[in-house]
Amino acid sequence: MKIIPWLSFYLISLFLFVIYPLETLAQESNQEPMNGFSYQVIQPENQLNKDVGYYDLLMKQGQKQKVELILYNTTKKAFDVSTKLSGAKTNGNGIVEYAPNDLKEDGSLKYKFTDIVKTSDRVTVPAEGNKTVIVDITMPEDSVEGLIAGGIQLQLIEEGQNTEKEIIQNKFAYLIGFLLSESDTTAIKPNLKFNEVYSKVSDGQHTLFLNYSNTRPIFVENMDVAVKVFKNNLNKELFEIKKSELRMAPNSMIDFPISLDDKKLVKGEYKVQADVRLPTGENWKWERNFTVTQEDLSTLSAQKNQMNVDATNPIYKVLLGVIVVVILVLVMVIILIKRIKSKTQRLS
Repeated sequence: MKIIPWLSFYLISLFLFVIYPLETLAQESNQEPMNGFSYQVIQPENQLNKDVGYYDLLMKQGQKQKVELILYNTTKKAFDVSTKLSGAKTNGNGIVEYAPNDLKEDGSLKYKFTDIVKTSDRVTVPAEGNKTVIVDITMPEDSVEGLIAGGIQLQLIEEGQNTEKEIIQNKFAYLIGFLLSESDTTAIKPNLKFNEVYSKVSDGQHTLFLNYSNTRPIFVENMDVAVKVFKNNLNKELFEIKKSELRMAPNSMIDFPISLDDKKLVKGEYKVQADVRLPTGENWKWERNFTVTQEDLSTLSAQKNQMNVDATNPIYKVLLGVIVVVILVLVMVIILIKRIKSKTQRLS
């Protein structure tokens, strides 16, 4: 009968292993892939700013050029690296995104970064060695005003993964910026254009979005944004939101979010006033009416409920899996104990 404490210890250990180590192991594995992996930007002669760790190139109309990027591997095993190109865009927080994303391109964008810059999708870096990645640049035949901005993302491919789709997206990655220009861009003035106001569920909350564009091929720096919402029939200000030091990429749009979850909006007519200011004195003001219908509210509630279900489903699946494992182990333990008792009784 001394076998029972051992079985109990085995059961408890298995139970703890199933529940607790998953997140810890995931966090450790997030850090491990970058160990031994580094890169070096080789700046060509036409690099404008030589004090930065990205490419800032002065190009000519129709010019073709190859630049080099060296990947280093200090480990004793070769690894593969995914190289992804993406044009610069602006997220809802007023931060410029250079990594691949699902943000929409603005209609004012004339030259796409990914049409101009090309490189290999995947490279192998030998053990305790390096690999030079060639990046091809082909400027448009037409003259380019302002900046063409984008980035290159370097991400280790997990061992055993054979396709780009199989790369785990939550792993750390290196991101290298790319700026291309044909002349001095400091004289170009920003121009912001209002697009629309709309609402949807975002991150589990009812959210109003103010969508506007930077239509010029330059960065917009240090935007101060103030948005007020009014109930039209009362002409009463319901709430105001302010954010400072926002930034926009050249020829990009922003979906500026305004959470409505604690505002308890009912159906009716509303008005939004937006005020965007720059430290250089430029100022844009927009005013638009929007309507909240009962159908809108019902749709938003349904979307929110569905998002909550989707968010909790993984937890239920994990708990269900744990319960199933525990039940199976208990059944095995009971069967084993009965067999041991039966054998002991026969021997006695």
